[in-house]
Amino acid sequence: MTQEQQSGDAPARLLAMRFIHPAMVAGLVLFGVVLFVVTQGKMSREPAFQNPICQAVIAFSGASVLLAANLHRFFFRQTSAPTNLATDIQRYQVFFLIRASVIEGGALFAAVVTFMMPNVLPFGLLIFGAAALAFYRPSRAEFERLLGGDIPQREWQ
Repeated sequence: MTQEQQSGDAPARLLAMRFIHPAMVAGLVLFGVVLFVVTQGKMSREPAFQNPICQAVIAFSGASVLLAANLHRFFFRQTSAPTNLATDIQRYQVFFLIRASVIEGGALFAAVVTFMMPNVLPFGLLIFGAAALAFYRPSRAEFERLLGGDIPQREWQ
């Protein structure tokens, strides 16, 4: 595949990420709905802040969202090697999948704890994780911001 063909692949890769993202959010939301239906009658409405398992959920879920928010600082450090649109879009795609997986990991941990001990606190953290995942939607603007500079329109066609 030539460099020009790979550059022309950038819009398709971004479009694929835009399809994958809502599917990941919908999967997490649907899992939360099923979990709510299953635990509805047993769900304690008083947050269990003193429970060590709930404290671990708070720490892990919070850490996963904070890591996702700051992951770009580690992932996109400047390299001395020249880059092009094809390698940049591949790096952004990997970054998107890692960031989404980190957030989803924290949210699913909260879901497992909610299933084990139905409480509003871990369930709320599941909702928080789903909202954070929905917030970090892949876009061309984010791609340009993270990789520095505007991408000429001709390279996207």
